[in-house]
Amino acid sequence: MKKKLLFLLFAFFTTTLLVAQQTDDNTLVAEASVVVNRSAVKVYPNPASNFIGLRYKGSAVKELVIYNLLGKKMKSFLYHADQTYNIASLPKGMYLIRIIGHDNKVIKTQRLSKR
Repeated sequence: MKKKLLFLLFAFFTTTLLVAQQTDDNTLVAEASVVVNRSAVKVYPNPASNFIGLRYKGSAVKELVIYNLLGKKMKSFLYHADQTYNIASLPKGMYLIRIIGHDNKVIKTQRLSKR
């Protein structure tokens, strides 16, 4: 009886760890019946000077939000395919860009260097 209980606990925790480890940058995210390959979503150019763009072909992305490294929201843009976004007003430095889907969940967070 004890062996079966220990085996079930081991199996539960192993499964939990495997699910938790599937959050690396190349996993697929299924949200609201839309599957997004995180590695297919990319902000370019990096480093940037005045404008950035989002390389992604699909309809899952709703907005891009730029934060400084302290977590302060600096800029926000609604996503439109094949559009560039003006970041000339941001000071030089490092930023985090959150790419958010239509269900308001983060699809990907990427670092951006502004020169």
